[in-house]
Amino acid sequence: MGEDKGKVLIVDDNPTNIQFVGNILTENNFEIAFAQSGNKAIEQALHTDYDLILLDVMMPEFDGFEVCEELKSNPQTKDIPIIYLTAKSDVDSIVKGLRNGGIDYISKPFIKEELLARVENQITLKRIQRELEYSNRSKDKFFSIIAHDLKSPISAFKNITDVLTKDFDEFDLEDINDFIKK
Repeated sequence: MGEDKGKVLIVDDNPTNIQFVGNILTENNFEIAFAQSGNKAIEQALHTDYDLILLDVMMPEFDGFEVCEELKSNPQTKDIPIIYLTAKSDVDSIVKGLRNGGIDYISKPFIKEELLARVENQITLKRIQRELEYSNRSKDKFFSIIAHDLKSPISAFKNITDVLTKDFDEFDLEDINDFIKK
């Protein structure tokens, strides 16, 4: 079996759709989970670190747009990319989905290769983003350490030069040479 490519939550009220998409993803080494309602999807997203959510729009009680808005408004789940995977393919729905936080929109029926390419692209982008955030935190920590480590020697140098410039006329040549050596 190949390397795990990422963890995907499939959200759809239709078990057949979940099974179909789930089979495609598991055959391609994605770890999958599923939810059959918007509320269940939100609950799962709060307790598991997903790399991507595939979200149907037309669900009872809590539609996909509302689920996306809820996830994007929560600091804990706001960075999970969401791809709408739905039969609702009118322009207004697509625009609404992208404006409320969805990262992509795939209309059903979909092409298997297209689904895989979009899922892989979004998970790759999320991993790159994580790596950049980690690199930035490391860089900030490194510069903080450097600033702290340089503070003492620079302060000592400044103090010596302050004394030397302030009281220069009071020192003989030997004392001045000692200050310079220090």
